[in-house]
Amino acid sequence: MKFIETIKYKNGEFADLPLHVERFYETQKLRLGSVFCEFPDLAGVVSNAVEGAQKVRIVYGEKIELIEAAPYAPRKISSLKIVETEAFDYSSKFADRKKIDKLFSMRGACDDILICVDGFVCDTSFSNIVFIDGARRITPETFLLDGTKRRALLRSGLVAAEPVAISDIKDFGGAILVNAMLGLSDSEPVDVSRIF
Repeated sequence: MKFIETIKYKNGEFADLPLHVERFYETQKLRLGSVFCEFPDLAGVVSNAVEGAQKVRIVYGEKIELIEAAPYAPRKISSLKIVETEAFDYSSKFADRKKIDKLFSMRGACDDILICVDGFVCDTSFSNIVFIDGARRITPETFLLDGTKRRALLRSGLVAAEPVAISDIKDFGGAILVNAMLGLSDSEPVDVSRIF
């Protein structure tokens, strides 16, 4: 069983690094029963000559399989296709994404999918989601993966967690996709009229 940790490096800093370290050890204990490998030193992986953000990727199981860094440019997401599915376990960041890839293939003409289970919103294929309406920022309680950016936003009080039914989507003004590489202000919100 293999897992992935993705970390943003920008302006000489690794974003939310303590949360990535926390999840790295949590995942080993939960999925492998013990800690088999230590969180690696990432200083030699990134290049300060690269402008903008870098995406650092760690693939690991009972040992570190791969550590790499590459320049990062966010995908433009302006439409989401609601895809309803039965509940499945993606509570750890598995390297095996076959289930999510299958759901992603159902997006039609949309840029990405909005995965929903039992009528409630979970995540997109690659991010958690925050619905906004004025100063109100809500992330679904029914997430698939408790992402590091989601954890950081909840712990800081910048967002609140509540159930979000598919029927609630229309009550918001927009939706912001958040993950290790994307914070609240790193991309344009998706207008709820573009969630089909």
